[in-house]
Amino acid sequence: MQAFDLSIEHRNEQRSTGGYGLPAGFQEPAIELEPVTPWP
Repeated sequence: MQAFDLSIEHRNEQRSTGGYGLPAGFQEPAIELEPVTPWP
């Protein structure tokens, strides 16, 4: 459940960086909904 924990603990931090290593234009795809789908 590592991806799930990160989505909660670092959500606000990742927000300013444009999401989980994704392009800045593609931030918060469904992060507001828990759990978040783990990226491949």
